[in-house]
Amino acid sequence: MKTTLTLTVIALASAAIVSCGGGGKYNFDVKYHPLKAEKSFFGEMEEINYVEVKNDPLKYRGAKLGWFGVVKDYGDNKDGSMTLLMEYRSYQPRHLCEDNLVKSSCRVTVSLKSHGTFTTTLKPAKEDADGKSRINYKSLLRIYGTPTGDYDDEGGPVLTCDFYRHWPPGTYVTTAASKVLLQ
Repeated sequence: MKTTLTLTVIALASAAIVSCGGGGKYNFDVKYHPLKAEKSFFGEMEEINYVEVKNDPLKYRGAKLGWFGVVKDYGDNKDGSMTLLMEYRSYQPRHLCEDNLVKSSCRVTVSLKSHGTFTTTLKPAKEDADGKSRINYKSLLRIYGTPTGDYDDEGGPVLTCDFYRHWPPGTYVTTAASKVLLQ
């Protein structure tokens, strides 16, 4: 009996430790929190408008961007990488929440409307390559990279990918959710 109680207390304490802290992998919080591995890319990114880059990708070649995009189409490459056609989405700094007093009810929020496409190629992490959380149609990614100066088949800029962060469908929302979630 004492062993069972001790194990229960340890399990509850471990769960409490895990639930404390920042935004977590999917950033369930009111505002954005970069992951530890993401911080250097987040700190270096430049705020450059999608339209400016689309109109002249050569001018911004080498600029460090941190764009949000929803996967419109993808292809798996022989080397294990993926080429993604992304719909660029504007990021909303104040995430939408079910309950403003419960940070874990908040979701990273991007615009419903796409401003155009961009393409990137990345090597997915193991957890993003297989299973129900794999990068797939409607996944949201934040791509940290630079314009190559080229255009994709839809006329959008091509970005290198230096780092990415992934939200599978259901772990983020669009501004359309403002009809049912709190701002």
